[in-house]
Amino acid sequence: ITAEVVQLNMPVDLSTRLDSLFEFECIGLWWGKMKLKDDWLACSFIVVLQLSLIWSHVAWQDEWQALQIAASSPNLTSLVEHLRYEGHPPLWYIFLRVIALAGGGVLALKIAATLCALITIFIVLSFTNQPLWLRVCVLLSEPILFEFNTISRSGSLGIMIIFAVVRFWNNRAFWVLIGLLPLTDFLFGLVSVVFLSLRWREIFHWRIAPWFISGVVAAVSVIPPSD
Repeated sequence: ITAEVVQLNMPVDLSTRLDSLFEFECIGLWWGKMKLKDDWLACSFIVVLQLSLIWSHVAWQDEWQALQIAASSPNLTSLVEHLRYEGHPPLWYIFLRVIALAGGGVLALKIAATLCALITIFIVLSFTNQPLWLRVCVLLSEPILFEFNTISRSGSLGIMIIFAVVRFWNNRAFWVLIGLLPLTDFLFGLVSVVFLSLRWREIFHWRIAPWFISGVVAAVSVIPPSD
């Protein structure tokens, strides 16, 4: 009894609580266990709704502008130079450029949004320790459904990476994913700082190097040009 009392009275670090909260089965295992009718119906409904929104969405001017910069720049060096006038880190533009040059063309925006949205959906649905209704509500919320997963912007990539960071909280992939956030957008870079603060005991480890390097690259890439 004494041992149990001592254990209960021990202070629990916030990161330790999060470690237990973010313990999930691998996505492949979750997919294999999707036997319940409700799970399949929810997944199918959300995927169909999300794809219909993406492919019926008429791209806004800033979306086209990002694609034009990404696809029209003769090389990556030129792309980075152009981005100094935009004030955005390069990851989203490189993502669009790869899709456009791979044959996506003018459909690159919709293909990029589709890839990010589908990955986001499957990651959120893989949070099997949370009730299905909560996962569905997250995916059907206006910010996720439209602002991030329908409009083809850096936010599409950023929100996908955020959910992936949470999903792989106890995995080595966490350190790679956390390093991508600053390269996506300034606000997502701030989110990465919050994540790292929850694992403050590890911020002096060499594993933080990718995040530090990407932060420097992102900061340099948005320095305004002299003209």
